[in-house]
Amino acid sequence: MTNNNTPAKIITHAGTFHADEVLAVAITNYVYGGEIPIERVFKVSPEDMENSSVFVYDIAGEYNPAIGNFDHHQDGNMDATNMLILNYLEPKLGCALVSRLKNNLFKQVSDIDRGIVANYPNSFNSIIRNYNNMPDGFYTALHIAESILLAYIKTAEKSIEGEKVWLTFLKFDGVAIDDSGTIIPEWRDLAEKDNVFFLVSPNVRGGFQIISRNPEAIPIPKDSRQTFRHNSGFMAVYSNKEDAVNHAKELSQ
Repeated sequence: MTNNNTPAKIITHAGTFHADEVLAVAITNYVYGGEIPIERVFKVSPEDMENSSVFVYDIAGEYNPAIGNFDHHQDGNMDATNMLILNYLEPKLGCALVSRLKNNLFKQVSDIDRGIVANYPNSFNSIIRNYNNMPDGFYTALHIAESILLAYIKTAEKSIEGEKVWLTFLKFDGVAIDDSGTIIPEWRDLAEKDNVFFLVSPNVRGGFQIISRNPEAIPIPKDSRQTFRHNSGFMAVYSNKEDAVNHAKELSQ
């Protein structure tokens, strides 16, 4: 992604670095489409604090997005720097993408940084912090964060597209029918909202399949029309669409 008005530089604190400012730099680089120069200092000059083309992250005790200052330490009720930056960049990223990032990676990093939830050894925060003891650790951690962030963004984009596709499916009597075989990772959440119990779609090996939204509560039982049934009952395959739709309708009654 590339945008105009790229910051001239980013300033963040020297010493031990943390996941919140590293992730903030990563999302900024993503939005502005490049490696923005970074300065790590213990004190920010008044000139840089007042320069709107200089973004100041996680240092200096001021939150003023209008002039690029994004610190949270002066206010115990404020989200960590990564969330402040995400909110600032929402017009460029879009509400749908930002909402998904807030609900997973960004919120977790912010809550751990602020001590709202306990950290754990394999968290993003712990992984990034471990690079403090390595040569050129900040930039290595930044590249790791950028790679992980990109994966989250790609997943979120697929989720957004999946919601659009879900709206096109024919739905009736607790059954949704997908003629395209589109993979929608979050279809069960969407199905629950629409009171759909079974999804009928083409099977990759031929025929049509039924997948249960909640196989523990509503497993698909054995039936003579099936050409295959998973032993857990979460899915079953039929030679044609009609058999699959009819069985799904029967099960949802």
